[in-house]
Amino acid sequence: MDGVTSNLQNILYEEPKAVRRGAEWVVGCRSVTSDLRDELLRRQVEETAWYRQQQLLLDAEQARRNIIADEEQKLTHQRTR
Repeated sequence: MDGVTSNLQNILYEEPKAVRRGAEWVVGCRSVTSDLRDELLRRQVEETAWYRQQQLLLDAEQARRNIIADEEQKLTHQRTR
């Protein structure tokens, strides 16, 4: 009976503790996963904003170059008159 009692005690007392520890571990993993997902989304938003800003800067630079080219063309045209 001693082996049976030992197995029964293990089943009744130790296994539920292990199950609880496992459940706590899973909850902890879900929390970490949620935190990582939130960080990924935050970084994606920042990256998207950065690329938009870079495109706006490129567009502004191109517009500036176009204006300068137009002004140079006007000056050249005025000089030839």
